[in-house]
Amino acid sequence: MTGGEDYELLFAVAPHDAEGVLRRLAEETGTPATLIGEFTEHSAGRAVIEEDGQAVPLDPGGWTHFGRGNA
Repeated sequence: MTGGEDYELLFAVAPHDAEGVLRRLAEETGTPATLIGEFTEHSAGRAVIEEDGQAVPLDPGGWTHFGRGNA
């Protein structure tokens, strides 16, 4: 998740609008989109949770676009 070579467009919508937005995006543009997660309260921390409920460790680094790679 911090390599810097993968490019995807991410956007957020209200949970009650998600299915409709995904359907309309596909119908109107032919572009499929996938629901990948949800925002939680900051106090919950950061995590990536797999479909089976298992947490994926997050690398605290990042990508420095104008530097020499991983931060």
